[in-house]
Parts: sequence; structure tokens; C-alpha cells
Amino acid sequence: QNYAQSLGQYLETSWSHEVTTLGYDTPELGSDGRLEVFIWNLGTGLYGLAMPTIPFLTEGYILINNDFSWAFNSDPAGSDLGAMKVTAAHEFYHHIQFGYLNILEAIGDSWWIESSAVFMEDEVFDDVNDYVNYLPSFYDKTEVSIDSIDGGYETAIINKLLKEKYSSGDPIIIKKVLEEIGILTSAEDSMNNVL
Repeated sequence: QNYAQSLGQYLETSWSHEVTTLGYDTPELGSDGRLEVFIWNLGTGLYGLAMPTIPFLTEGYILINNDFSWAFNSDPAGSDLGAMKVTAAHEFYHHIQFGYLNILEAIGDSWWIESSAVFMEDEVFDDVNDYVNYLPSFYDKTEVSIDSIDGGYETAIINKLLKEKYSSGDPIIIKKVLEEIGILTSAEDSMNNVL
């Protein structure tokens, strides 16, 4: 019960920061006006999963791991709570993204979809710094283009660069890139257009 209550608080914080403070559109909710969240045993190493609404099949939902004892981050409250926090921010942001993109856009720019969701983790819960776990993988692949890196989590540093260097520390630039992405406009082209 405490786990569910803590997760609920972290999801509320994510909603408040991402929708109210940063101005993203409210994500699509279920027929009951809520976004379903399930706590599930996803195994070691998997944080969570967001599923979009598929018309006539299923409403969107979020799965969050029920055990983060294996996680490592810098959250002063503990790595397990830090992992729960960033997972709430990350998976909730995916539901925001689903409102902006259709499935073709999301698949075509999957590296950036993950990259910006990891970026959002640090925006909502700055003390956790879970994203640094991905950086060695990013720096080990400097010979490849950013859109060919598996997963895209480690490319969150690109979004941090956009925010700090080209937006005076304002994360609104990431929202502008998301709004710019289209079927014929890749994340890379969207970044160029916004810049």
C-alpha cells in the first residue's frame, strides 16, 4: 500500500510539472477520466512501460515495476525511490507524447521519444540523476549517428544540451521539437527547424 501511495504522489508530481508548469497538453485519459497505472513484476533492469490507446482494442495504460531494489542513482531518499520517481515521470511523459504523435511518427523517432522521456525524468526529479547511468554507453558510441543508437536513453544528454546552450536553460525547447515532429519531419529535422 505504501508503494502505491508513493507512486501515486510521484505521478501527481509528474502531472503537475509536465502539464501545469511546462504547458504540455493533458494526455489522453481512459473512459473513466483516469490513466490506468499497474504495478507489476517486470524483473530486474526494467523500469516501466507505457502503452498508447489502440482504438477498439484497449485504452492506454502504464506498467511500473514493483521492485527497484536493484536500481542505482543519487536520490537522497534512496535509489529504489529514485527509480520509482523517474519511472513515473518517464512513463507519464510517454502518454503526453502519444497525444502529439501518431504511431508512425513515434516509431520513426523512437530514439528521440526515449531520449526526451529520460530528459523529462531529470526535469521533474532533478536530485535523482538516473540518466547518468546511460552516459557511458553514449560516449562509447561516438562514431555512430544519434538515431542509430539502440534505445535512445543515453541520448538524453542531447536534449540537455539543447536546453542549456540554445534555450537559456528553458526546457520549452523540447516541447517545441515534439510539436514540430511529423510523418515527414524527423526528430533531427525538427531540432534544426526549432533552432
